[in-house]
Amino acid sequence: MTISFAPVPPFDFAHTLRFIGAFAPGEGEQQTTSGTLTRALRVNGQTVVCRVTGSGTPDTPAIACALTAAAPLTAETVAAVWDRVGFWLSLNDDLHLLYEGAQTDAAFLPVVRQWYGYHQVKFLTPFENACWAVLATRAPLTASRAMKDRFVARYGDALTVAGATHAAFPAPADLAAATTADLVGILDNARKADYLYAVIQAWQEVDETWLRGGPYDDVERWLRGIRGIGAWSASFVLVRGLGRMERIAPDDALRRSLARVYGYPFSDAEFARTAEQYGDMQGYWAHYLRIAT
Repeated sequence: MTISFAPVPPFDFAHTLRFIGAFAPGEGEQQTTSGTLTRALRVNGQTVVCRVTGSGTPDTPAIACALTAAAPLTAETVAAVWDRVGFWLSLNDDLHLLYEGAQTDAAFLPVVRQWYGYHQVKFLTPFENACWAVLATRAPLTASRAMKDRFVARYGDALTVAGATHAAFPAPADLAAATTADLVGILDNARKADYLYAVIQAWQEVDETWLRGGPYDDVERWLRGIRGIGAWSASFVLVRGLGRMERIAPDDALRRSLARVYGYPFSDAEFARTAEQYGDMQGYWAHYLRIAT
């Protein structure tokens, strides 16, 4: 079956594909062509392969998503897929405040023009984002990817469509019986296994709706309360897993992006002033800076 979306304009699906093609943490998890994006996801205990295509123009965009599963999909599951795909691709994000702020920011305006219509591509779920934060902290990318691949092979699922096999990252419910010992055997790293187990346990009962829209300070506090999730990881999940753009803190990578775009290093005070210019879209400002450099 196929479900349709009307993204909030401007939206340019070409930028979605461009970003995903360069997103190292998701390498190998989705397939892209010149006009399609295909990925598997776990919803309500089923694995669903979604083939996303875009049409129209940035100011009149349209998205269609063809769904394939091994068994018939209920209306409830289709609705859950619709919500997940729309949230993953940030189809409902309104970029106008970001673009209005850029009109008086001469250094940033070329970035906006280059990426006009790009809506942030999040991690598919905030749970996957939190797991990746644990696996990637203080580890080379190749080692982190290898641990993630082994984790998905053990607890995820896969579906073959048209000769291509698509692996789905496990949902929290798929991991209810996982133990720390199991994870040590998969990751070959006791500390990361302990932290990953803490993330899994935290996600067994949390309401994602609350994570998406609850008071920012409360959600951040909840994330920081998970063993192994520090300040950087919490900020990472808030922006890249939950689309919480209302705050951003400068890490070393963002400071380097600022220096490249603006031509000089920002002081803390200047960072705060410029971020405030973008208000609740300051996380988008920072995200655009990162992808432009």
